[in-house]
Amino acid sequence: MNSEALISRHTSVARPWLVPEIPLHLLTYECDGYSPDLSTTRLPWEMPYWAFAWPGGQVLARFLLENREVVQGKTVLNIGSGCAIESIAAAQMGARAVHSNDIDPVATIAGSMNAQLSNLTLEFSSADVIGTAVNADVILAGDVWYDRELADRMVPWLRKCARHSLVLVGDAGRVPLDNSRDDTLFEARAPFDGDIRGGTLWNCRVLKLAAD
Repeated sequence: MNSEALISRHTSVARPWLVPEIPLHLLTYECDGYSPDLSTTRLPWEMPYWAFAWPGGQVLARFLLENREVVQGKTVLNIGSGCAIESIAAAQMGARAVHSNDIDPVATIAGSMNAQLSNLTLEFSSADVIGTAVNADVILAGDVWYDRELADRMVPWLRKCARHSLVLVGDAGRVPLDNSRDDTLFEARAPFDGDIRGGTLWNCRVLKLAAD
């Protein structure tokens, strides 16, 4: 069974609690293989991060849908795109080009399937671009650092990118960071990891990262 068939078999098309405008292939309560402990899901993949609309990603997507001018007519790079919710939101708001990047190649397939649900065709890649020079008007990072090691690797690079790009982060507060120089553009509550019903909400925010 190919990846698209496996994704369709083990997920449901659902609409995230905070961003119901965007249908996605997600791992929800009724799916075969779902477990409340996300690390023990009985699935063909070890940990399908792309199968969830994480709270920081939902808040960033919500911000884009309510602020079209941020991406309209611009080139957008979505780092750690996962289910591609931010990429889809950017495309819906008129971005000139959207590139979704996730080091998990299955995520690029799932993201493409999700884009198709919204009648969109986006560009996807799975190369590790952290630390490299990238060219985009806007860089999106929604809920992408879930531990200190990853944050320490990604944040300095994003701050360098902020010298020439608008860098927007959907921050769910997983790793405490020094954001004293950053602008908070938007705040909202979004469902806890894997919660499609919105039963438990986290305080999240969209940050405009300052350049180093």
